[in-house]
Amino acid sequence: MNISDDHLPSYIYTYPTKDAYRPFTDWKKAVSGFSNVVGKINLYIHIPFCEMKCAFCNLFTVTKNPRSVIERYLECLLKEIEIVRPYLLLDKLEVQSVYFGGGTPSLLNIDDLSSIIQRLKTLFIISNEAEWSIEGAPNSFTQQKFSDLKNLGFNRVSLGIQAFNPKLLHTTSRHYESTLGEVIAKMAIESGIKNVNLDLIYGLPGQSLEEWCQDLSIACKLFPATLTLYPLAVRKRTFFGKKEMQDFLPPCELYRWYDISSNFLEKMGYSQNTFVTYSKNGGGCQHEAQQFQGIPTLSFGSGARKYAPAIHFADEDYHNRLPHTITLKKYMETIEKEELLVSSAAFLTSRDQLMQKVILGILSSGVKEPGECMHLILELKKKDLVVETELGYTLTKQGMRHSSSIAQWLIEKTHVLV
Repeated sequence: MNISDDHLPSYIYTYPTKDAYRPFTDWKKAVSGFSNVVGKINLYIHIPFCEMKCAFCNLFTVTKNPRSVIERYLECLLKEIEIVRPYLLLDKLEVQSVYFGGGTPSLLNIDDLSSIIQRLKTLFIISNEAEWSIEGAPNSFTQQKFSDLKNLGFNRVSLGIQAFNPKLLHTTSRHYESTLGEVIAKMAIESGIKNVNLDLIYGLPGQSLEEWCQDLSIACKLFPATLTLYPLAVRKRTFFGKKEMQDFLPPCELYRWYDISSNFLEKMGYSQNTFVTYSKNGGGCQHEAQQFQGIPTLSFGSGARKYAPAIHFADEDYHNRLPHTITLKKYMETIEKEELLVSSAAFLTSRDQLMQKVILGILSSGVKEPGECMHLILELKKKDLVVETELGYTLTKQGMRHSSSIAQWLIEKTHVLV
């Protein structure tokens, strides 16, 4: 078990990971994975459009899109909902969360968002307590936009601030005034939207610890309900990953910054939910929490993965990566033929589903019945990484600190889906 300050794997937010997916194109068989799903479910809407490509981003995004492409995409997204509809037991499902992610979904105008929401409300039974969340960059919001979003029913907004510091904004390829982040964050919080999340990244090239602490202090003074703090992950398909830069922080330094940040947020009244997420006053992310509890997620849009109990699938081919623009084009062409684009999938046996429950549970609120994985949990307990509580087996403070390494170890120990 490689639990050390010299090892910091990427944050794991779903299981199985993309590495477990295999080429698969039978879309009817894939979507049939939802045909016996009843009870709680999450909805995810992927809007891939962005004004710019951030230097750190490896998400499914496309830039420089004319309005005609956006309109065509939205028509396809609504058509995708209709294609999937016959495979669902709609009267036996209750939606717990609706998440508009991307990309920058806040680039859509209110009429665009309203048309999607009305279609979802027409088809699905949506809980009165459902979380309605949308994410976006600061320069895609205005005071009027926040008011309109609230009127549409959104009760959570996630702002991709990343940095308040002007030098670091430039480093991430963000091209707007550095003061805008603070102004828009304050505007969001004062708009009356219940849960505002601020995303920040630490360990950016050229960033000093003092600059990071200043950014974190600015964020806390705004009193957001949720803060999400990501250590910089340098991925191959990003601008940072393609550059031969020497000033990325080593894992031991990232852990030191993590310690300083988590201790500071604890003093500021925040509770830690996951390795990256902190909340107070009803904050957090119910969509992620529901996924960590194993609740299925039905997604719509190109670049989105669908999570049924026994199959996870996507329109992206994770073993033969294509430019996102090509996948997007194939998605729209396929939808217009009344079919779904499916390129890769991971099938989950009952044992795999248990591992999903254990790994995602241990990363968040805990796991009560680890089943045949009990020996692994007990091994973690012996190392003071896990403790038994009324919630089940949960991570200790040290376990939370090394939660990504723990998740990686659990995956390697079980060799699931290989």
